[in-house]
Amino acid sequence: MAVIRFIGKCILWVCAGLGALLIVITIGGVLSLRHLAMAPVRMPDHAALTLDLADGVTEQPVRLPFDFGHGLAMPDLLHALQAAAQDNRVDRLILYVGRGNINMAQVQEIRDAIADFKKSGKKVEAFAESFGEGGDGTVHYYLASIADKIVLQPSGDLRLTGFHLETPFLKGAFDRLGIVARMGQRKEFKGAVNTFTQSSMPDPQRQNMQQLADSWLQQVVTDVARDRKLDPQAVKQAIDQAPMSAEDGKKAGLIDVLAYRDAVDHEVDQSADHDKAIDVADYAKTLPAAAKGSPKIATIYGTGPVVLAPSETNPFRGSVTMGADTLREAFDSAIADHVAAIVLRVDSPGGSYTAADTIWRSVNRARAANIPVIVSMSGVAASGGYFVAAPATKIVAEPGTITGSIGVFGGKIVVDGLLKNLSVGVDGISAGAQADIDSAVSDFSPSEWQNLQHSLDVVYADFTGKVASGRHLDPAKTEAIAQGQIWTGSDAKERGLVDALGGWNVALDLAKQEAGLKKDQEVALVEYPSDKQEAGRFLEKLFSSQTSQASISTFLMQDGILQHWARRFGLIDALNGVASTDHQLPELALPPLMVNGVPL
Repeated sequence: MAVIRFIGKCILWVCAGLGALLIVITIGGVLSLRHLAMAPVRMPDHAALTLDLADGVTEQPVRLPFDFGHGLAMPDLLHALQAAAQDNRVDRLILYVGRGNINMAQVQEIRDAIADFKKSGKKVEAFAESFGEGGDGTVHYYLASIADKIVLQPSGDLRLTGFHLETPFLKGAFDRLGIVARMGQRKEFKGAVNTFTQSSMPDPQRQNMQQLADSWLQQVVTDVARDRKLDPQAVKQAIDQAPMSAEDGKKAGLIDVLAYRDAVDHEVDQSADHDKAIDVADYAKTLPAAAKGSPKIATIYGTGPVVLAPSETNPFRGSVTMGADTLREAFDSAIADHVAAIVLRVDSPGGSYTAADTIWRSVNRARAANIPVIVSMSGVAASGGYFVAAPATKIVAEPGTITGSIGVFGGKIVVDGLLKNLSVGVDGISAGAQADIDSAVSDFSPSEWQNLQHSLDVVYADFTGKVASGRHLDPAKTEAIAQGQIWTGSDAKERGLVDALGGWNVALDLAKQEAGLKKDQEVALVEYPSDKQEAGRFLEKLFSSQTSQASISTFLMQDGILQHWARRFGLIDALNGVASTDHQLPELALPPLMVNGVPL
């Protein structure tokens, strides 16, 4: 028997060794292929840059081994367009739009870059098979409207329908299932708990969401009317009559030409300058690095939910979290390197209060070291995503950035009734009067509920106090714009929550200014953490990961929009028959939100 066990162990070790070797070979092969894919192309004397948004765009470059492109990273895209404007080899830009996920703020940032590109006298053309079949028709058309000419496939349609925001409300389902959401919030506009405690949208949340959508719509109408040389009322009327056919869109002045993509491509090949089509991503690879000795500006990315852990990146799907551990280490390294300034790019709906406070401290430490910190907000920088930005030297947001949501909520979901309906018993003992405060199978006692309310008051006071201090606002004014209210970037600027409207390039100019550098001075943008650190984390996680078991919870949460919330409130573990204590509450986060059918 001992011999058999020994042989079995040997077989297991051989299999493990072969598995590890296979992983190493796979990674090596992927890295080799990726290196070939990243090799710079040779630029022709005459080029038409092409930007295809079918893959969308990403907030930060993904440099892990298995990334083969989830869209061009915003900093690379903006840098390429800025360089192309002054490059005599680039004759024009062609946009392929209509497909791919892209948010309002990203569209505005790209539009600004294209507007600067056009100032050099170079033309921009946009083509779409359809506006709305493979992506949000409103934001894709909004991007296309900056072009000198818009071409739409004759069979396509124009779904310039405006904005629809919706969020799920689970109280009715919870009542049927025997689930109780015991939640508290600060204050009335903090709508995250409503998802679990209400059957429909309460008036304060409805009022706030309507204000957000109306602001977005006004921005689209104003910009489209200006760039298409149309009356704003005519644009608004077209939106109210949408969707419309390609022919009707042409009659309304929203489309210039009806043609198929091959006609657009053929025109490039037959251009007077004999242009060669070059993808913007390939062009970006040809751009030279900053000269040695250039002042260093650190770039740190805070994207995804704020968590008290290292940041996580899924190389296959591109999803990320804003990990307090990772950002703290990134700031520590940037401070130790005595960089001239730091640009913190934020795209986050918030999350853990403790994690957000950890990052807040890091921003303050950089400022205490006389290093200016400029925050560049992308699609969303709200709740915990705004908390981390509050102490920055300057805050920059696009007019359409979702920001604010200065408020807090907390509580738990009690599933005792559900488990009883399923004939599942969970029992246990406690040592300590409030040891079961986080248990998903028992409601709050009066003293536990009182403790939660006190905690929410403390966190709300801390949040508003730090916003008032960081933004140099009167406490009364801070309270008026807090209360959980969500603002667009333009509304936030009017209320003192944002310093300037714009994107990455505006933030970079402000970083130079605050660092005492000239606007046109060349700087080296250095990403923190480094590629080496990120690769090390990825490999460590790869070799230490364990396969999770399938469960009823993972099946129920396949959609993803509620997955984060279900896990944070312990619902996933509770459905598995376990009383979870893996929360980090109170929370600073937005509710699960769909914008034109796409999860925020």
